[in-house]
Amino acid sequence: MKKNCCTILFALICSIVCCAQPAKRFSVLALAESGGHHIAYSQAAKKWLDQLAVDSGFTINYIDHAKYIGKARLSHYQLFIQLDYPPYGWPDSSARALEDYIENGKGGWLGFHHASLLGAFDGYPAWRWFINFMGGIRWKNYIASFV
Repeated sequence: MKKNCCTILFALICSIVCCAQPAKRFSVLALAESGGHHIAYSQAAKKWLDQLAVDSGFTINYIDHAKYIGKARLSHYQLFIQLDYPPYGWPDSSARALEDYIENGKGGWLGFHHASLLGAFDGYPAWRWFINFMGGIRWKNYIASFV
């Protein structure tokens, strides 16, 4: 009887300790340009995302260049947001890190505005994985002519 009570007491203590530990906060990494002609959009989106993070209890961090993306950095986040940042001109190591992150279920992806800007018109080589990730989308030309 004494042995059973000790076992039950130990199980109870373990469950209290496990439940008393705070839950890991959901973390988001967002890639957003720090200049360019869409900066007003990015600034407004960051303000909105910052407030959403406060209201919803998650953390958000920003980077302003794809060169800062790596497997080690992405491992700290459950969601990667591509905020008006095009998917071209990325260093190969950054592209491979995002591919690994998505393909191996390490986190999710959310893209806004120029995040899906893919096409031969821009002079950048095609990132085949990303084109497939976007469902095969290829823009012919997105630049309006103002005459």
